[in-house]
Amino acid sequence: MPDESGDYNFSVAKLLQITHQGEKMKEICLISVLCFILTAANSEIPTFRFVVVGDRTGSSVENVFDEIIEEVKLLQPDFVINVGDLIHGYEEDTMVINAQWDTILNIIKKLPGKFYFTPGNHDIQNNTDREIFKKRTGFNRYYAFNYKNSHFIVLDNSMTQWVFPQPIDSIQFDWLKADLEKNKGTENIFVFFHVPAFLDAFRTNASEPLSELIEKYNVRVVFTGHIHSYLYLARGATDY
Repeated sequence: MPDESGDYNFSVAKLLQITHQGEKMKEICLISVLCFILTAANSEIPTFRFVVVGDRTGSSVENVFDEIIEEVKLLQPDFVINVGDLIHGYEEDTMVINAQWDTILNIIKKLPGKFYFTPGNHDIQNNTDREIFKKRTGFNRYYAFNYKNSHFIVLDNSMTQWVFPQPIDSIQFDWLKADLEKNKGTENIFVFFHVPAFLDAFRTNASEPLSELIEKYNVRVVFTGHIHSYLYLARGATDY
C-alpha cells in the first residue's frame, strides 16, 4: 500500500492466473508477483525495487513458475525474495528432495539478480530437510540482510507452524528481538516468513508474541505465504 508520507511506493506488478485443464478436473494455479518500488525519504539514496514471489507448490501446474520467472526478469528488480514452498518435499528419499531442488534452482538461476529464500513447510519437514535447504540455497533457515535504506528479515516457521501461540522457536525469537533492537533506526524494516500464524490470533484478539514484537518495532510490512490467496491487513504502522 502507498505510504502517505511518500517515502516508499508499493505497486502490484503482476497477478498471474493460469488455468490447467486436466482429464478429470480443472486446477487453478494462482501465483502472485508483487513488485515493490522504494523511494527513500533522503533523496541521496537511490530508488530500488524488489520482487516478492508467492508459493510454487501445492496443486502446482507445470511450467507456470518458469513463466513467472520470465515475467520477473522484465521487471528488472534489484533482487527477488520468495515466501516459501519452492519444492514439493514431503519425501524421505533425499535423492528425490535434491532432484526437486535441482529443478527449481535451474529455473531461478535465469534471474540476473540475487534470489533470497524463505523456508516453507514443503521445503523443510525435518532436520534433514533443514540441512538440505541450507546446502542447496546457501542460506540459513533464518537470517537478515540490509539493502540501501532498508533491513530485511527472513524467519523460519516451517516446523513450528502448528505450535500455537509460539510460531517460531525460542532461540530464533530471541535472535529476532536482538536483530530488531539493533536495527530499530533503519528507515524500513521488512519481515518474511511462510505461515501467517498470526491470523487466528487476530480473529480472536488473542495474544500472539511474534506479531506483538513486530509491531513494537514498527516493521513496515510482513510478507507470508501458505494460504494461496491474497490478503491485506493493517495494524498500527505495520502492513500484513
